[in-house]
Amino acid sequence: MGVTDDELLQMARDAMKNAYCPYSEFPVGAALLTDDDTVILGVNCENATYGATVCAERTAVTSALVRGYRKFKAIAIDSFLRFDTCNREVHSTQRAART
Repeated sequence: MGVTDDELLQMARDAMKNAYCPYSEFPVGAALLTDDDTVILGVNCENATYGATVCAERTAVTSALVRGYRKFKAIAIDSFLRFDTCNREVHSTQRAART
């Protein structure tokens, strides 16, 4: 059985911990599912010049292309927004539809 949406989302959430975002403090993680069920992870990587910042989706796709993948089934993206009034993490989660 392949990777479920929930598993893909958890991988994106775990990857988010490696984001490099010292300026915005807005980490984003992405998990890209290839046609053979390989999962490629990506995170956002900021630069002092915001134009050179790379988003998590782009790093995942670029990493997949470097490894020779060209067909994808799904992507999960998770971003940590803030702590709520009870000091719990609030996430904004997006998932692309499977093809």
